[in-house]
Amino acid sequence: MAQRFGTSTGKAESGTEEEFRWALEQNQQHRFPEIKWFFRRIERFDAPSDPDEIAKALEQWNNVRAFKAELQKIPIFYGEYEKGGFKEAFERALNQWLIDNARPWVANAPQRETLALSGITTPAAYYETIERDFYRLDIAGIDNDRAFEIPLSEIYVRLRVMFDEELQNNSNQINDSEAIDIQTALLRYQKLVIVGDPGSGKSAFLKYVALMLARSVLQNNSSLALEKLCIQEPLPTPIFVSCWDLSDYLKERGDAPSHALLDFICERLTKSGFKITSQELEKLLKSGNGCLLFDGLDEVPTDAGRAVVSRLLEDCVKQFPTNRYIVTSRVRAYTGDTILKGEFARCDIQPFDANDRREFLRKKVT
Repeated sequence: MAQRFGTSTGKAESGTEEEFRWALEQNQQHRFPEIKWFFRRIERFDAPSDPDEIAKALEQWNNVRAFKAELQKIPIFYGEYEKGGFKEAFERALNQWLIDNARPWVANAPQRETLALSGITTPAAYYETIERDFYRLDIAGIDNDRAFEIPLSEIYVRLRVMFDEELQNNSNQINDSEAIDIQTALLRYQKLVIVGDPGSGKSAFLKYVALMLARSVLQNNSSLALEKLCIQEPLPTPIFVSCWDLSDYLKERGDAPSHALLDFICERLTKSGFKITSQELEKLLKSGNGCLLFDGLDEVPTDAGRAVVSRLLEDCVKQFPTNRYIVTSRVRAYTGDTILKGEFARCDIQPFDANDRREFLRKKVT
């Protein structure tokens, strides 16, 4: 509802109000249907151009304001959105509803015994490093003189993905025939491979996941991760891994034993303010309290090198299956022996459409 209330039905001032009164009565008696109500935020009255219509429009708006004040006192879902932002507000509310503990499919879902707390404390300094490193997104090439630094949390646009057709045909779990947003994919699947063209937002998404998890901890606000990522408590520790750096590390070692990946992660975590031993890291991952973000599988220079990294990731999943895993790659490089086997669900980033472009431009850049 925005500025117009509707036309009287004889029973109520508008059909919308009449439907609401019925739904509220049923909800109070049977707890069904659930009611979610959204108002578009309006700072000032937008008068019509026809002077004869101004009085009627003002009456409509006053009815909306009175109805809004009433709903704010009733224990139903109430939300507001900016002009043009209803889709985003509704998707966010729907995702929160889907994973709420009151839903029977959540309350009755089998709990993963391995998701016990690891006993390993992730220091605030580590989350502060993530906040500092991933806070802004550098965009070069907009003009010839400078690169732009844009706050990632302010301009991030929900990416839409399409699951791999062959995977859908061969899986009983995946049945997404239309594009969904990546947050919904995070809700449904613990292990994702996100493929897309250069500049499609793969790396930005991984950084966004790490940033939102870090910010949720630093602000002691787990609802932020729930709202932005559909990730519930206990919040996993984000671990961002550059596949390019990992391949360089393996090249310097001259081998790729199964523990090489953990050694590399320990080294990088320590440099980022999280001093941890291989034994402690193994304990953390065995608890299922990790969110491992592998960026740029395609950036490993050779087919053979990519295959080695992919096998290391597969071994990691076999050893620590209850963590969350997200891997990104360009489409053309994700072929042959590079393809990750096992429980990974592949999804392809869809190109921006007109609505996505408008949403991107609508974000305030400071």
